[in-house]
Amino acid sequence: MKQITDIFQNTATLAQYAPTVDTSLAIGDLKAAFMVSWKQLSAIIPDEVLDLVATSADDSMLVPLRQALANRTLASNAIFSAYHQRRAGTDVFKYEVEQMQRTYQENYFAAVDTLLTVLSALADVEERGAIGACFAASRQYQLAAQCRIKSAKDFDLLYPIDLSYHFFFRTLPLQREVASGRMAAYYDRTDSSDLLLQLDLALAKKTVAKALRRFDILEFPPAIRNLFDESHASRAGANEAARALQLADLLDSEADALLADIDTLLDSATTPSLTSASACNRPDDKIILMP
Repeated sequence: MKQITDIFQNTATLAQYAPTVDTSLAIGDLKAAFMVSWKQLSAIIPDEVLDLVATSADDSMLVPLRQALANRTLASNAIFSAYHQRRAGTDVFKYEVEQMQRTYQENYFAAVDTLLTVLSALADVEERGAIGACFAASRQYQLAAQCRIKSAKDFDLLYPIDLSYHFFFRTLPLQREVASGRMAAYYDRTDSSDLLLQLDLALAKKTVAKALRRFDILEFPPAIRNLFDESHASRAGANEAARALQLADLLDSEADALLADIDTLLDSATTPSLTSASACNRPDDKIILMP
């Protein structure tokens, strides 16, 4: 694990990657919050990859890494910064702190998405380099290779997620959970490309539905998050949670309708047709159909 001084020299450097930094803070004051931020980020991108990116001179990876760590660190420290400001005589309102934390978190998820997009592109090419090879060997990348929907691009073609690699990688365990349940039997019963496409669509919808029940709405890409009015103004947690559950129920019902249609098609494919040439007026058939 890198230390905060390995990534940011001082608060002035950190302020280049996150808004409204309290310049009265010393970089050492943010050490504890930085360690929590690194831990959260390493749950998505392995430590070994983060260490390589942190020492890289490639701004396409280094900048989003710094943006992610800076914003997540300040989100963790916002409540403590507000407390110290109030002790110093500056009035800080609760809604202001909550809005700051929300903005920091949105910036964090956007930066992680950018970083994962670059890492995935490096891992997908033949000459990966050290960073690409390290990410290709990671648990997250290997898990994607084992899933039915293997990339953010494939997922986005089935259900719009704004090509969010962060959302795609976060939902990989959910996708595997859905695919290994009831839907596994459907995949085993057919090799029709049309039916497999419908199954993949049902899988994507059930995966998003499961994510809506488990994730904070901030982790979702704008294509989904913008469905919630609360994401644009003050956040009403109860209303937001209720609407997320409603959308989850809707997606589940749409996926179940797809599976019901697939059931009908599969059953009709395995039931011999009485009007087919193979079943009509065969010498060995005891039932003769009259014209």
